[in-house]
Amino acid sequence: MSDPSPIDAARWLALASDPIHARDVRGRVTFANPAAASRFGWPECSVDTPYDPGDGRDIASAMEACEAVGFWRGDLVRVDAQGNRLVLESHWNPVRAGDGRIERYFVLEADMTEVRATQGEALRAQRMESIGTLAGGVAHQINNVLGPILIGAEMIRRRVDDPWVQKKLASIEEAARAGADIVKQVLDFARGVEGEMIVLQVRHVLKEVASFAERTFSRSITIETDLPTTLPPVVGDAALLRQVLLNLLVNARDAMPDGGRLRIAASEVTVSPDAARSLGTDARSGRFVRLDVQDSGTGIPPEVMARMFEPFFSTKTRGQGTGLGLSTVITIVRGHGGFLHIDSEVGRGTTMSIYLPVHAAENEPAAPTPDTGGASESLGRGMTVLIVDDEPLMLEMNCDMLESFGFKVFGAANGQEGLDAFLARPAFFDIVVTDINMPVMDGATMIRRMRAVREDLPVIAVSGLTEHVHLLEGKGLDGVEILAKPYSSAELLDVVCNLLPRAAPGSSSAPLSSGDVLSDTGFDALFKGDDW
Repeated sequence: MSDPSPIDAARWLALASDPIHARDVRGRVTFANPAAASRFGWPECSVDTPYDPGDGRDIASAMEACEAVGFWRGDLVRVDAQGNRLVLESHWNPVRAGDGRIERYFVLEADMTEVRATQGEALRAQRMESIGTLAGGVAHQINNVLGPILIGAEMIRRRVDDPWVQKKLASIEEAARAGADIVKQVLDFARGVEGEMIVLQVRHVLKEVASFAERTFSRSITIETDLPTTLPPVVGDAALLRQVLLNLLVNARDAMPDGGRLRIAASEVTVSPDAARSLGTDARSGRFVRLDVQDSGTGIPPEVMARMFEPFFSTKTRGQGTGLGLSTVITIVRGHGGFLHIDSEVGRGTTMSIYLPVHAAENEPAAPTPDTGGASESLGRGMTVLIVDDEPLMLEMNCDMLESFGFKVFGAANGQEGLDAFLARPAFFDIVVTDINMPVMDGATMIRRMRAVREDLPVIAVSGLTEHVHLLEGKGLDGVEILAKPYSSAELLDVVCNLLPRAAPGSSSAPLSSGDVLSDTGFDALFKGDDW
């Protein structure tokens, strides 16, 4: 049998699917296989008629590397014949003359555009995760600083009548709340943190996004809010609802390039079957909380209204929008069991109304938030509260605030101290308010051990980080109320008062003075005696 004939190199190059070409020392293309010629729109060329593609600056480093180390491998960016930007993994090998001089370069390239895009997304995700971890740690510390400022300012404002002092304290509270909002926004956007579907008051979400709009939108836009103090709760994901509202607010802002009026409102409505038929195909009858975002902008033309919820449809210029905003909005609203109604007139503005079903177990109107400005000192009715927090200033402020409203309050600096105090007399404390992230023993472990002894114990768990809430998942932790840091005294009182009907007042004779902070050295002495 005769030896196989030599490989036909020209035929092999012609059949290759990857772009292959050769260049002279000036960077001009002297050969291109069909794949390279068709991909980049290069004309047929030869050594006698080289083609200059005009990408000399992009390949300079490759040629320099071949001269220095004998080869080069790396990514080059090139535009194909259709104008698409490609990322090519390029392999360069020099072809040398007898005297060692480089005569030309042989170049093999592979299209890595999609691979590099995927790798870039993964790297961005890793960077965002790292940023999120850092932001989370910073947020926890900032929230622990802002909490005492909020509560302390409120307490002083209740005791001082001077108008000038009142005004300054109000400014301090507003600044602290603005700082808390910024922390939340950093966490939401850096980490993409989303809460779970829980029973919530959308009024708080509306206040947050309204505050964001007031701080960031142009001064030419007047922002109005109409948020009732009492609204029935809904079941929802606060992070997703925040995303929906921010999307609608940004669209409303963009519809008013020369300024105008933006109104954010909420109300409880009952939709009849007849009304539901007029509100759209998704609408249905029942009790709803309606959220309105109303602008005085350009309005929506009929041809845009017909397509506005299509994915990737956008009326904005290239680079100003993805076209996914409203399609995401409608998906989230439907996922909450609600529907969206749009009322718009060209030249006169638009009202976007979100209808969220009232929580099925809600039979009574939501209890109003206590008015801390004039609340009675008998609000606590002698109930006994154990507060557990490793931040001394936060612990002191909470103890002082609740004590001023008639509660008997005791403080512990970590979960182990709190557990020891509880186990000394399980029936003594009516309510426990605890941080989640603490040294020695975390709040979740402490709650589990307390609930093992007294499963009906009302507990409020507080944290500056959303992910800490997941530590509460597990046996024995059903019914634990969650309160995000930083919170105002009104917000803490609201949750405590909602728990009061579940709690039977404990012992009225306490061996400690209300407001005492329990310590490791003081436990043995404080919890001895027949009265315990």
